[in-house]
Amino acid sequence: MDPAIIAALIAVPTTVVAAAAAYTAGRAQARGAHRGPVDAVRRESQRDAYLAFTTAARPDRGTRSLVDMNALQDACHVVELEGPTHIAILARHVVAQAESYNSLARSVSPWDPASYLTTPLTYGLMRRNYFRERRARRDALAAALEEFKTTARDHLNDSGG
Repeated sequence: MDPAIIAALIAVPTTVVAAAAAYTAGRAQARGAHRGPVDAVRRESQRDAYLAFTTAARPDRGTRSLVDMNALQDACHVVELEGPTHIAILARHVVAQAESYNSLARSVSPWDPASYLTTPLTYGLMRRNYFRERRARRDALAAALEEFKTTARDHLNDSGG
């Protein structure tokens, strides 16, 4: 067979493969050029939602250190809308811990006048147990919030790459 024919038979498929690869790369680059700004806006919205949520999850110093559950629920709904699902699940866990913390903080206070009807020893034990349980629930809320923040930060940083 003539060497020119062999060269032509080899060159044509190589050119077709190269053209297909260039076309695919061009489409991917165009898609990336479109998605880049969209992803940046999405990340910014998620960051704002996560910030509002973590701010709402902190106990308010002015109200016997209670978490404002209305603000926290509202912020949680925004996190659920912004996603992703695994971060929304962590946000719901933070809400549950905040509800647990608030329920104890709103329960019978160790300074309740009814507490004085018990013996001083019983009253002292009751106060100590109250504060121990309150500290445990506050720590559980802080741990859940820290897990949320760490996962949200990792998600935002991974989304940027």
